[in-house]
Amino acid sequence: MKKKKVFSLAMIIIPWLSVLFMDKKSFVRYLPVASFINLFISVFSVIGNKRRWWINKNPFSPGNVDFSYILGPYFVATLWIFKLTYGNFLKYLVTNAIANIINAFLLGSM
Repeated sequence: MKKKKVFSLAMIIIPWLSVLFMDKKSFVRYLPVASFINLFISVFSVIGNKRRWWINKNPFSPGNVDFSYILGPYFVATLWIFKLTYGNFLKYLVTNAIANIINAFLLGSM
């Protein structure tokens, strides 16, 4: 297997290992919102690829959507952010802004 495929597969599996530390009630509670957000991001990815805002070069998920990113770290991060910040909108806003800044500027430049 090529290094890129191994990395893509690890990007899906490793974040899901952290879900083992989340209780079942929280997982089921935040699953619909995480699914909706990831559906929205998937549609946004298709639009972004068609308008050439970016190019998906991931060999593990050919096509317009990088599923290894969306189903891996993004989905799990959404679950954890909602679990850890439930009931405090300001905490959610700050946590989500920090996560987006890290994603856009630190991880996006890799």
